Amino acid sequence: MPVPRIIDFGVAKATSQRLGADTIYTQLGAVIGTLGYMSPEQADSAGQDIDTRSDVYSLGVVLYELLVGAQPLNLNKLAYDEGLRSLREDDAPKLSTKLRASGPQSDATAKNRSTDLPTLARQLHGDPDAIVLKALEKDRKRRYASPHEFADDLRRYLRDEPVSAHSPSTAYRARKYIRRHRVGVALAATAVLLLLAFAVTEAFQLRRIRRERDRADRISNFMTDMFKVSDPSQARGNDIRVREVLDKASTQIRTGLAQDPIVQSQLMQVMGTVYKELGLFPQSESLTRQALAIRTQVLGKNNRDTLRSMDALATELNEESHYAESERLAREEIEANRRLDGPEARSTVASMMTRGVALADLGRYPDAEQQNRQALEIAKRKFGPADELTKSLSGNLAIELAYQGKFADAEKAFLETFEMNRDSLGADHVATLRSEGNLGATLLQEKKYAEAEKTFRDVVEGERRVLGPEHPTTLLSDGNLALTLTQEQHYPEAESMFRQTLQAKRNKLGPEHRSTLVTADNLSEVLRFEGKLPEAEDLARQTLEAERRTLGNDHSDTQAAMGALGEVLTAEKHYPEAEKILLEAYATRLRVLGHDDPDTAESGLALGECYALEGEKGRGIHPIERCCRA
Repeated sequence: MPVPRIIDFGVAKATSQRLGADTIYTQLGAVIGTLGYMSPEQADSAGQDIDTRSDVYSLGVVLYELLVGAQPLNLNKLAYDEGLRSLREDDAPKLSTKLRASGPQSDATAKNRSTDLPTLARQLHGDPDAIVLKALEKDRKRRYASPHEFADDLRRYLRDEPVSAHSPSTAYRARKYIRRHRVGVALAATAVLLLLAFAVTEAFQLRRIRRERDRADRISNFMTDMFKVSDPSQARGNDIRVREVLDKASTQIRTGLAQDPIVQSQLMQVMGTVYKELGLFPQSESLTRQALAIRTQVLGKNNRDTLRSMDALATELNEESHYAESERLAREEIEANRRLDGPEARSTVASMMTRGVALADLGRYPDAEQQNRQALEIAKRKFGPADELTKSLSGNLAIELAYQGKFADAEKAFLETFEMNRDSLGADHVATLRSEGNLGATLLQEKKYAEAEKTFRDVVEGERRVLGPEHPTTLLSDGNLALTLTQEQHYPEAESMFRQTLQAKRNKLGPEHRSTLVTADNLSEVLRFEGKLPEAEDLARQTLEAERRTLGNDHSDTQAAMGALGEVLTAEKHYPEAEKILLEAYATRLRVLGHDDPDTAESGLALGECYALEGEKGRGIHPIERCCRA
């Protein structure tokens, strides 16, 4: 049966004035009241003011206990401070949830309702849950504003009318939880973010590792396939050379790695370099062009790998005597490297060196010297005098000086470079042999024939041992040795060496390669010295025609070929045609090289000799005046 009780909601409060001297006035921050029924704001010592919404909370506790036989929060077994904390922070469960979880807690409910708990739980689900939980809201702004408003919602429920209470949303509950547990939530959120970041990083690394593994597998499979040519079942007892392995691989690389253009271009570039080192320039050019095209398309024009392919192609084009295209590519490369790395970066200086070589081979010696001096000044300051790039630039500058007739300066520079390379790299290093060959060429220009011959014989012996007898560099040195023998008037030996070298260059480099044409021109001179004039004339005409077509009339090689043909025609007493050719050679050299250049003087002497033999001795004395009038 119902039993009347006296209920303490919490405390009474004077709202306007002190009621008397003996009355205790409730102060802000003082915790006063019965723990099980006081509101969260009463349990808060932070100084919240207390109003009638605190009574709403206490009424909600009473209603909760009447309906399910237990208070919303189990505070009996907690220490006082812990109970206050739970009151401030822990949310009351729904009536229906509390009933299902623990059953009735009072004797009356145990006796009268224990057999009908599921029905009671269903009755309390919905509006009763919402009404009671609204009265028990921790945030009093969401609570009923007064007991009267609380009572009105209960009456609406009993009349089956819509109630104003509703269950708090999940988002609202989440916000309350975060406010109560700021530190814990922050730590948990940080941990989650770190885990997510770690997971993303791991996923990215895993994808990268898989990509690199797949790429390595493709390279490994390709390399294995490439060397299958040496399998006895495929070789059929034949010796397999590096050239055969490269040729097979260069065919397979165009299709076997098409699905990975980055790896494809990388291997093309490597194989192109190998072909170049073997002196197989057309094959090298083909692969390097394809590598450059792929990298330009996939990586862009300003990518460093793209620019490296551009530099390699410019170098190979220069080796094949395509000087104009080589110079254009090198110029583009310089500008791109300046934008990407800066005007004094190593890549920029290296591309300046490539352009300097192309300018020299185009016969633009002052421009080449200016380009090389500018690059050398940067290299010495930035990288030091012992740096490989600095030494290469120093050697190239010496070549430009030699081309311009500054032989004493060139000899000094070449000797210094040769000794530096020999001491640091060894006598058989390719760079040492190259600098020694340049020294020999300078000695030849200075007419120090004995020293030049000794130098070239050492170079040829070393290059045949290191590079092989048919390597373009070896063939170049063979030609220089034959030229030295010509100057020493050892014509039979010179002719034999020139013939062998010319045939090897035609096979290796092609009939119109600059180096091939230079050797042909030199052979025609030896034949003239030996009195084999018809063969000398035929060879000289072919050479001049090819050089006019490939190098232009103003190139130094073309001028030399004019002089060679003119002298052969003079020896054959074909004076009118000889005069015409020699006059053209002299006028060109006078315009291009100037009055004081030794080559200009040599052309003037040859023209004067032609006049003298023709019977016009007076004209032979002053060829310069005749040329100027012409």
